[in-house]
Amino acid sequence: MAFQMKNNPTPKKIVADLYNRVAPFYGGVGPNFFKHSGRRTVELARIFPGARVLDVACGRGASLFPAADTNGEGGLTVGIDLAYEMLRVTKSEGEQQGEKKISLSQMDGDALGFPSNTFDFVLCGFAIFFFPQPDVTLKEWKRVLLPNGKLIVCVVGRSDERWNWFNESLVSYHERYGFPIAPMSGGKELNKPPEIQSAMLVADFRESTILTEDYQLIYSNEQEWWESKWTHGSRFALENMPSEILEQFHAEALSKLPALKGPDRFHENWQVAWVVGTK
Repeated sequence: MAFQMKNNPTPKKIVADLYNRVAPFYGGVGPNFFKHSGRRTVELARIFPGARVLDVACGRGASLFPAADTNGEGGLTVGIDLAYEMLRVTKSEGEQQGEKKISLSQMDGDALGFPSNTFDFVLCGFAIFFFPQPDVTLKEWKRVLLPNGKLIVCVVGRSDERWNWFNESLVSYHERYGFPIAPMSGGKELNKPPEIQSAMLVADFRESTILTEDYQLIYSNEQEWWESKWTHGSRFALENMPSEILEQFHAEALSKLPALKGPDRFHENWQVAWVVGTK
């Protein structure tokens, strides 16, 4: 069974379209891992009152809202994203919270519409791997930073080996049935902290450090775990499975869950990593 994408959309358009579909549910099912990591990003960055902050691929504002709360009325907080639905939902949420000082723009993180030396901080949470030319991307982010400004990139440092079967199964089904498994592939995508650190230094950041913390994702039941898989990047592979293949995959996935259940719920242990570069 072969699968072909229609109209040959660009990888970035595929990513944007995926997150347009995900936007209403992003981080809304199961543990809100992104919200927790976004808050810690701002804390670890040590954003100060009056700081000028750019959040690249800001999504639902996991880092954006805490940054705006931290830098205060005298600061500047800008969020950009390619997915207009992410921006629309985030704007609505900000208005409900009475947040008036955040600026949102649909923009490609590889071509920032800002002058050089504009921001004290550039943030990017769980998105650097969507940029196929990280050397170009990092130099662009460095360009808009003020001297001594900081870039903070957040990714998963280490996943729970007990749950690796999920991605392994996706790969196996992809190889067997030929449906697309990820929006982008075959480039120089970065997703490992040491790789990101090395790339920052190659991009002439003065220094780069890695910070890590452990985090536990807790799912109440099997249905919550399954529904959460449709609220972020894994949705791409799942929605590209033909219905009968998806049904088969779903049944196989659920059959593996009983062995992973704790005394009450399902626990998945991750390590979160922040790579911090200084201009």
